[in-house]
Amino acid sequence: QEQGLRGGTANSVADIALAKTLRLALESESQTRQHTAMLNRRMRQSLAALKEIDINSPEEGVGAILNFSCRTMTSEVLMNALNQRGICVSAQSTCSSRSKAPSAVLKAMGMSDQRALSSIRCSFSLQNTEEEVDRFVRELKEILVKYGTHSL
Repeated sequence: QEQGLRGGTANSVADIALAKTLRLALESESQTRQHTAMLNRRMRQSLAALKEIDINSPEEGVGAILNFSCRTMTSEVLMNALNQRGICVSAQSTCSSRSKAPSAVLKAMGMSDQRALSSIRCSFSLQNTEEEVDRFVRELKEILVKYGTHSL
């Protein structure tokens, strides 16, 4: 089997599923990019109006991701408060989720340790809606009032 390189039979069912998944992703790529960019702009505009928030993602960045920092609480506190309200965000990149160090990427962008340690990453997909973005901002405002009463 496999020209004598390994035993077993190729997993053709998994191969077919992967091929179909890739085909569907490529077919909806343009729609996904447009939709996530629209959600990103909507959230960016709402967050820009909040004095406690600094947006870290560049305007010309990936539309499916928006990173921001909160001046009045750490990312861990904010992430947990959002999670309690059923909103999933991340405080770090997946590859460094166990590290307590500030994001190397945000540091390379010239941000302070404090700003990097208070960052939150939101991701958007084709399944997300404008209503979800609006709910996120509403919940964030409530959390800022309840927990974010002073600067770090």
